[in-house]
Amino acid sequence: MPWEKQYNKVDVLDRAMEAFWARGYEATSMSDLVAATGINRGSIYEAFSCKHGLFIEALLHYDNNYRANVLKELGERYAPKKAIAALFEGSINLHRSDDGLTPPASRSAALKSSAAKSTASKSQAAKTKRAAKNGKTATGAAKPSGCFMVNTAIELSPYDPEVDAIVSKNMREIEDFFKAQIKKGRADGSIGGRGTPTELARALLNSLMGLQVICRGRPEKALVRSISKQTMALLD
Repeated sequence: MPWEKQYNKVDVLDRAMEAFWARGYEATSMSDLVAATGINRGSIYEAFSCKHGLFIEALLHYDNNYRANVLKELGERYAPKKAIAALFEGSINLHRSDDGLTPPASRSAALKSSAAKSTASKSQAAKTKRAAKNGKTATGAAKPSGCFMVNTAIELSPYDPEVDAIVSKNMREIEDFFKAQIKKGRADGSIGGRGTPTELARALLNSLMGLQVICRGRPEKALVRSISKQTMALLD
């Protein structure tokens, strides 16, 4: 009898993404992935070849289905300057802090709701809330900290060409998003600032990436909001 898939690949990638996001690539074992995804080792190897293959697909899943969708929705939903501010605000809201920056327990849910209200059921919302209280995601893993792509860039980009290509594409597209909003904002008079759209976009990208790193070590409300405010001042 031929091997038959008994799982939803999107659900598996969401759960694997959260596991890798919570622990990092090296610290996530195959046992962790079996527990997180709910499928056995044989199914993981059959579908993804190896741990690295699953990680690459989870990273692409994050980039293509969450990050890209968030940028698209922000660009369509808000005026240029507000779209940029909303991206910084959404990034801040992915982090945890004793000073009020508490993210949803599920990182995939956080990304989906960063530009729009969540449509989760009451039962799922209750499950997520209980998990958050225990410092875990809805799948039972420890709550991830920071941006999955930035964490990956720090851990693997210098040593893994395949990962580095994904990270570079991600950063180029964020830069392109900033550049497009700056051009639109200058056309309608809502954005000023010194420098070309490319120069300003790269300054915003640098600030966003740096903010994600700072949020991992010092996720303090006053600190990160002051950085975001000063960054937005570049556009005045």
